[in-house]
Amino acid sequence: MTIIELDQNGVKSNKEVDISNLKTVADILKSLKINEETALVFYKEMPVPFDEPITAFENIENGGFRILKVIFDE
Repeated sequence: MTIIELDQNGVKSNKEVDISNLKTVADILKSLKINEETALVFYKEMPVPFDEPITAFENIENGGFRILKVIFDE
């Protein structure tokens, strides 16, 4: 399990995700049921593309991934 920091319109929370079976960064969003069109993913404060393989990240630690999710009010 890896802890992912989720920031939704300024409200921060931590989510647990088992990244051992995930192939790409987009799979993190899918496991959290987050639409790719409303989110940005960062790893150690650097933005990462959704198609980046999980294996590209060495020594993944809790809190290394951060998701900024924007919720639009209509």
